[in-house]
Amino acid sequence: MITTRDQREYTLTRSHQAPDQHLQDETISLVARFGGIPLQRQRMAAIIDRQPVRVDYPRKELIKRLLADTCELCQRTDNIQVHHVRKLADLARPGQHQPVWMRAMAKRRRKSLVVCDACHAHIHAGQSAAPLTQ
Repeated sequence: MITTRDQREYTLTRSHQAPDQHLQDETISLVARFGGIPLQRQRMAAIIDRQPVRVDYPRKELIKRLLADTCELCQRTDNIQVHHVRKLADLARPGQHQPVWMRAMAKRRRKSLVVCDACHAHIHAGQSAAPLTQ
């Protein structure tokens, strides 16, 4: 242990002569560790990467309906698009006549409907689309 008196008598030449002699044998060597792992390079360390577990999630219903590539109102198979509504509550307005597409969406309880471009244009124009065929 170095006292204040020793520090005053400690000269620069003495510090360069034998730095290891000043440390006592009981002192613990200081090693930087990160969670029990020494921070110095380990040349013989084996690197083992675990293979990630692949999880196959089932396809979403909308994806399956799109891949079917058929209009859900008229059963055409060309130029398929998806019609969306903001809320399911918008479909159930009392006192109004519900078109075929509204009934189809309300029956499925879905905010999306896969339709062909002609039916999609009819829906946005406010006209009744082709009749629902099942």
